[in-house]
Order: sequence, then structure tokens, then C-alpha cells
Amino acid sequence: MQKWITFLMTFLVGSASYMNANATVGDVNVFAGYRHDQIEFTSHVPSSNPIFKESVKFKDINIFQLGANFKTTIGCNFYARAEASFGWILDGEVEKKASLRQHIAGYGSDGFERILAAEHKNVVDDRYVYDINVAIGYPFYFCDCTTVLSPVIGYAFDSQHVSSHDNFSFGGDDCYSEASCCKHSFLQRWYGPFVGVDFNYRPFNDCWNLFAAFEYHWGTCQLKKSGSGSFDSNERFSTCSDMDGYVVNLGADYEMCDQWTVGLYLKFTSFQASKHHHWCNNSSSSDYYSSSSDDSGVRGKRKTYWDSYAVNIELGRQF
Repeated sequence: MQKWITFLMTFLVGSASYMNANATVGDVNVFAGYRHDQIEFTSHVPSSNPIFKESVKFKDINIFQLGANFKTTIGCNFYARAEASFGWILDGEVEKKASLRQHIAGYGSDGFERILAAEHKNVVDDRYVYDINVAIGYPFYFCDCTTVLSPVIGYAFDSQHVSSHDNFSFGGDDCYSEASCCKHSFLQRWYGPFVGVDFNYRPFNDCWNLFAAFEYHWGTCQLKKSGSGSFDSNERFSTCSDMDGYVVNLGADYEMCDQWTVGLYLKFTSFQASKHHHWCNNSSSSDYYSSSSDDSGVRGKRKTYWDSYAVNIELGRQF
């Protein structure tokens, strides 16, 4: 046991000496900029030949965001980065559509069907978004260490909280004021691991630094949609286990003086998720199900899409 303890202490001291002998390179940046989001939510019940269809689109969501990120390369065999940002939704549009196919008994042996449909457009109320991610990797150096390629593995958490006021219902009742009865909210969270690769290029004796990153994400999409409309059948969190998507980062920075840098940072995100789920029948569709035994215990299909791009100005310091 004493030999193992001696070996471990020697290894730790040697590793520390190696890390101190090699320059620790890193940078910390704060950024601010513009972000543009598109979110779409669709639901079909049943998933084939649906009786109930719903579509909610949040379009042209304009966001002002602030954030910070950190990167470091320790020695020649460890790379790490982290980023966090928070954004305020400035404006946007929401477009909602829904249709319900009902079976009406009493006319002939089979009765007849009718389709109730509703459509509404409105503006988005001010809400917020936030994002957090961390990653570690192993750096590979090329071209006399001017180029670094680092495969990474990490974890990310992204959230969007959007709300609007409207009078969306099948019955046609109008809501003439922004009362709580007409407020609809949409909370969406994407979280899970990712794998990717980071690229960094900085020539010797040059003030410019170019960087890029590509990430493939998978994991869980969690959403909650609430509202006052009679069509709303999704008042609880729903887990979508087959979420996946990608993130691409591009940027460049310029060293001004005393290791202070200024730069441009671009970020592109595209995620999607889907889930088959049991549907709880509401009163507006009970007549149909009571007369159609084949549809008992139906399962619906829900899909969610999120596309985003951001343009940021960075101010950082190298160390």
C-alpha cells in the first residue's frame, strides 16, 4: 500500500510540474448581441388520420442577449470551455391554428362529421431565454502549434420562455382585454450531452485569431404549454426522449493591446424533437370517441422545432 501511495504522490507532483512547465493558455470573453429565434410546435391526434390538429409558431423572435464564455488549454493534453448567456425577448409574432373533426349523431344511421377550425395571429409578450454549456476535450496541435483541433464532449441546457395574449378558441368567444383568462405561455427546455470538434487558428506574431466549433446534440426536450382555449390539451410537461440537433460556432478576434481582444462571434442552432403520447380526451371531442370504438386509447404525435442564429460582439482578455 505504501508503494502505491508513493507512486500516486510522485505522479501528481510530476503532473503538476509538467503543467507548470507548459504555458497555460486561455481567454475569458463577455459578449452582447442580437439573436433571432423560430419555434414551431405541432400536435396530431391520432398520429395518422388525425382528428385533432394543432400548430403554434413563434416567428421572428428578436432577442437582445448578454453572455460570457471561457476557454483554456492546460499543458498539451487538456482542453475545456464553458459558456452562459441570458436574453430578453424584444418582439415577435405568434401564429396559432387548430382544427377538430367531430362526429354528430342523429342524422341517419352513421350521422355526419363537422370540422371546427380556428386561427389567430398576435404579437409575443416580453419574456426571456437562457443557455448554459460546458465541454472538455483533447487538443491536437498542427503547423508549429498555430492550429489546434480538439474533439470535445459536453453537456448543454437551453430554455425559451414565451407568452402571448389572445382570444383563441373554437367557440368564437372574444377576449377584449389582456386579462389572465387570455394569456398563453410556452416554456421549452432542451438538455443533454453533445459531441463535437473545436478549431482554433492563430499564426505566430499575428494579432488575429480564428475559431470555429461544431456540436451534435441529443437528449431530452421538455415543454409546457398552458392557455385558456378549449382546444388546449397539453397542460403539463411532456418529455421527448429523441431530441437531436446541431450547433455551429464561428468567430474571429483581434488583440488590441496588453492581451485585450475584441471580436465577432456567430452562433447557429437547429434542434428538433418528437414524441408519441397518450391523449386525454376533452369535452369537445367526447362525442366522436364515444361513437368510434376503434379510436379508444389513441396515441398522438407531437413535434417541436427550434432554429436560431446570433450575432455577438466580444470583448475578452487572454492569459
